[in-house]
Amino acid sequence: MPGNLPDFIIIGAQKSGTSSLHYYLSKHPDLSASIPKETHYFDRYVNHNYSLDWYKSHFYTRPFRQLLYFESTPNYIYSERVAEQLASLVPQIKLILILREPVSRSYSAWNMYKSFFEKNEIYKIQKEQYPGEESTIYKYLYKNRNSFPSFIDAIKIEEELIKIGKDKEPAIIRRGFYAEQIKHYLKYFDRDQILILGFKELFKNVSGCLEKVYDFLEIKSIDTSHIEKERKNSRSYDRNISRREREYVQEIFIDHNNSLFALLGFKPQW
Repeated sequence: MPGNLPDFIIIGAQKSGTSSLHYYLSKHPDLSASIPKETHYFDRYVNHNYSLDWYKSHFYTRPFRQLLYFESTPNYIYSERVAEQLASLVPQIKLILILREPVSRSYSAWNMYKSFFEKNEIYKIQKEQYPGEESTIYKYLYKNRNSFPSFIDAIKIEEELIKIGKDKEPAIIRRGFYAEQIKHYLKYFDRDQILILGFKELFKNVSGCLEKVYDFLEIKSIDTSHIEKERKNSRSYDRNISRREREYVQEIFIDHNNSLFALLGFKPQW
């Protein structure tokens, strides 16, 4: 039967392995994953007047089982408003964040949006946060275009938006400004409520990473040898990022990365 609130949430980051971690954790007998993986309640549907009961209906009770319920919506990390809402509704909730090296993350995000353009799947980005609003991702990257902007051109569009302080999307690079986003969450949650993992940490040692998550959630360890370790929701690229592109975007992230390392006290294995 449906009808629960989550005990923990994988809050991000986008293009950082959340689908894989969600899948791995769904195989634990004491955990129950939402259907679907991403509910988008706090960043989207709550603004369209969907009820709390609607949200709770995504978490199914298994009879005679003591379970922890969870979902994975990587957009959540990007919004301080989501952090505030979560703190008000479920103040003791635990949060998991996966950080991916931001240049690689941004290139992956650009490839995803380009794929939507090329496959005529623009509907995937046209749902906006609030009713009646035009998706700003659609507005800047898709609308009235015969071809999708190059990686550098898309970054330059966003840099102009940053300069004038307008629109939070597209956020191909801004979603990699991790320190700012984590600070928003630390306004509302204690540091020990947030587990921060690295993208490479997850995929180079899935079993070890899952042990860290089990310890964080205070649940029993299980044998993970039977779990399929192949990455979920990964995409192949037409080409690798060029040296020029990498150097251009690396420059953008230098100060943001240093702020992150200072905030965390360590460099993630990303």
